[in-house]
Amino acid sequence: MKVCLISPPTVSEFTERIVAESEARRLTAQHAPMGILSLGAVLEQAGIEVELVDLNQLFYQYIAVGDREKGRDFCAFACAALQKVSTDIFGFSTICSTYPLTIRLARALRETHSGTRIILGGPQASVVDVATLRTFPFVDVVVRGEAEVTLPLLLDSISRASDPGLLGGITYRRENEIVRNPNAPVIEDLDALPMPAFHLYGYLSDCVYAPIEAGRGCPFACSFCSTNDFFRRRFRMKSPQVLVEQMKSIKRQYGIDTFDLIHDMFTVDRKKVLAFCDAVENSGEEFRWSCSARTDCVDDQMIARMAETGCNGIFFGIDSGSDRIQEIMQKGLNLQQAAARIKSSCRHEISSTVSLIAGFPEETKDDLRSTIHFIGEALRFANATVQLHLLAPLAETPITTRYFEQLVYDDIFSDISFEAWEQHPEERTLILEHREIFPNFYAVPTQWIDREYIRELREFILHGVVSHRWLMLLLHREGGELLRVFDTWLNWVRHGRDTSDRIDGSRTYYASETFSADLLRFVQSPEMASICRHPHLLRAMADVEKAQMSLKERETPRRRSKPSEIIESMESVPVLAGDARVLLINAEYKKLMRCLKRKERLDQIPEVQMAIVVVRGKDEVRVIQLTPSAYELMQLCNGSRTIKEITGEFSARDLPGVSPVKASMYGLASLAQEGLIDIRAAFN
Repeated sequence: MKVCLISPPTVSEFTERIVAESEARRLTAQHAPMGILSLGAVLEQAGIEVELVDLNQLFYQYIAVGDREKGRDFCAFACAALQKVSTDIFGFSTICSTYPLTIRLARALRETHSGTRIILGGPQASVVDVATLRTFPFVDVVVRGEAEVTLPLLLDSISRASDPGLLGGITYRRENEIVRNPNAPVIEDLDALPMPAFHLYGYLSDCVYAPIEAGRGCPFACSFCSTNDFFRRRFRMKSPQVLVEQMKSIKRQYGIDTFDLIHDMFTVDRKKVLAFCDAVENSGEEFRWSCSARTDCVDDQMIARMAETGCNGIFFGIDSGSDRIQEIMQKGLNLQQAAARIKSSCRHEISSTVSLIAGFPEETKDDLRSTIHFIGEALRFANATVQLHLLAPLAETPITTRYFEQLVYDDIFSDISFEAWEQHPEERTLILEHREIFPNFYAVPTQWIDREYIRELREFILHGVVSHRWLMLLLHREGGELLRVFDTWLNWVRHGRDTSDRIDGSRTYYASETFSADLLRFVQSPEMASICRHPHLLRAMADVEKAQMSLKERETPRRRSKPSEIIESMESVPVLAGDARVLLINAEYKKLMRCLKRKERLDQIPEVQMAIVVVRGKDEVRVIQLTPSAYELMQLCNGSRTIKEITGEFSARDLPGVSPVKASMYGLASLAQEGLIDIRAAFN
């Protein structure tokens, strides 16, 4: 028997923007399909021939050959590739965001492989199993929940043509009847599972990190989450020894030393986390790793120990900044404690992802204001990435069950459930005709807040933060709250302030440079000045942001002048570097940034003219505050003076206790070292 396991597509990073081929390959490779890799390993162990098809890789090929630009449907492209596969079983792993595409692929494969059985598994099919079989006759079986034990037993039953009536965890057809067997038990000993079949996945060497399943199950019961249903709230962890051995094995075979530990609740068991840290430390290897955690299941001491042993990233699902919504959705986090954990991660140089959700049915404007305030406070930590999602009614979750009859299809899709995939008309028809199978594409009605308002707020916040993080933090501080700033923005837009007709509220607009330019105009508008306390700080930050925007990426790195070149010839000509901008702003930039990051008072920053230079380095854009002498020296480096002439002019300055010639030479060498000036050959 041969089985072809097909992963669901998950990569959406390059569906909306143009990326280099190398980046597209990296993006797809980093989403290694752990579900089918684990199943592939157990099937091989059982002596079953396995072929893996990663739809992310097919999507990359679809982009690379230009079929998307030609308007060809990805489903047709994937079917053409799968048509060449000879197999007895097609096994699809499923997720909610691409379930309509999976159904279309399954239907097409039934037509091209009429004698092949089609089995669905994974989170989405597991919870809409009966409805899927009732609606789509080309689907033969759904394997529910964890499949490493169930699938080999099912395949054995198929090979013997026997009735799987006693096999737990499957939903199948018996003549004209749909039979749903009782749930299979969860896999208690995860250590007994073989290493995922990475050898069947030819792209791991392209990854900068590798996924490792650390455990399964969440003991909590948030009303919007589907994780606890799939794993039935049974929390389990792999042993530290097995995890570290798998990390060492991947490092040996693929040269990867950075890992994403897959477990929704990695830090629930404190002892096991600390034991894992000890095992990493005792391994003799240098690993970097990231994980997910609840903020009430981690403390400062644990964070410190995790950092010591290579943790470089933690995903925190905060979900709401409102205490009231925390209770309604049965999350129950202490938000002050949550903020402290984010701060602690930053202090220990661990990057954090701070994830929040808006659009709960009971959410009021005040609740939303609290969530946006939490985001604003998180911005002061440079290594904290903020996320804001629209609530998605995931199948069979308590919130979906409660509001199912009120679900509406409004074309405002949650990124939780849609991930920006282009929706084919056939998929749209499936969604509209089968709400019970595809509820995540619908919306839970919000009584107090318009969903379009939330959608545009999300675009404003997230794209604003990506392009202008410190300006957005300053707006949070100056405007009292980012929600008030957004309302002021909408008012500015409605009155057409300097925007003509360019603002359409779409994702395309907010992702564009046009939005950045409009935002910088907006912060210096009378509307914004009317709600802020220190307009000179906004003007200063906007001037810096404009200078940063003017620095375009160079195709090749600029060669920096060496300090030694300053003294090689006094006839050489210093000139401002092409990727540097000198400007005068009306506030002390270093003090402003310190006050933002430390949450210090902004009224201690007076309105005073300061010189700064914005320069593009190899990996980042730097802002350097200049001393008065450095600024005057840079003003002389305008391409019309030799070093000798600059030294002569600068020597006339009153510099008590310092040789003017030495000061100017040292200053020029320092400016060259920082990449602020280039040294050109002498005039002819």
